Amino acid sequence: GALGRGVIKPEAAPRGKCPPLAPRVFNAGGQEFAFGMPEDSESDGPVVIFLPGTGSDCDKEHRTEFFTTVSSHLPTLCVAYDTTAAFTEEAVAVSITDEIERQIGNGVAALIESHPGCSLLASLNVRGDDASGWDWGRLILSGHSQGGVHAARISQRHRVGRAVFLSSPCAMFSDAIPWMSDPFATPPERLFGLTSVADETCPWEKRGWNLLFNVNQIGVRRQWARIGITDLLEVSDRTSPAYILGSSHGVYLTMKRSAVGCGLYVNGHTETIHDLIRPCWYDRKRTWGLLYGWV
Repeated sequence: GALGRGVIKPEAAPRGKCPPLAPRVFNAGGQEFAFGMPEDSESDGPVVIFLPGTGSDCDKEHRTEFFTTVSSHLPTLCVAYDTTAAFTEEAVAVSITDEIERQIGNGVAALIESHPGCSLLASLNVRGDDASGWDWGRLILSGHSQGGVHAARISQRHRVGRAVFLSSPCAMFSDAIPWMSDPFATPPERLFGLTSVADETCPWEKRGWNLLFNVNQIGVRRQWARIGITDLLEVSDRTSPAYILGSSHGVYLTMKRSAVGCGLYVNGHTETIHDLIRPCWYDRKRTWGLLYGWV
């Protein structure tokens, strides 16, 4: 493949055609990324930007069913960042967001350089220091947990093509996320979310005081409502396997597992992306397709 750990090697391709790539990790400017691309990607089609959650990175994420699934349908770039430095509202609102935007530009620039014949990448105007001039409408901003908070912040700054929040946004270290009450550049019809009512890290409903962090978590449902994700779809063991979103932009899972057939789990926080135990009836791949737009 064209991408390998630590280096990106140019790969010849017919003019305009982008070779399919299985997910690979690469480094650019001392930063870790991962990238995967399906066959026959549209030259002016969307590109997914994925931001990992706390404690994860692109090396871990590119191996998951989530990343391999999404990148088999849409070109997908994982952008790593310092998840330990983003635990304040000020950092999310300013410095970390700026840094993540710079890293997105660096990652796209490295891909364009390594694939000069790929029209999809060459036509993607995501370069230069002034991110306000980027072609944000070609990007699907996405993130899990803390990564979803950063995806929301960028979606507030810029009018992106779509944004998908997985088990997020949630406030772990304050009562709420104050800047989410400000206007979003991205309209509500482009914002989507997926979460689980069994999430104990970013709770679905208001949980009351979190004694560990001494905050009153208001819940993902209310955070979604603040940015316009109010038409919700419940997915349970009674839901038809062929369910569609319809007008819904937020999906919440009410699945419950038992020791018979489904295994046991403690926290549904990872259920939206890479739970180690396969769900009994929740079709993750189909749900991801609905949210990211290929189904």
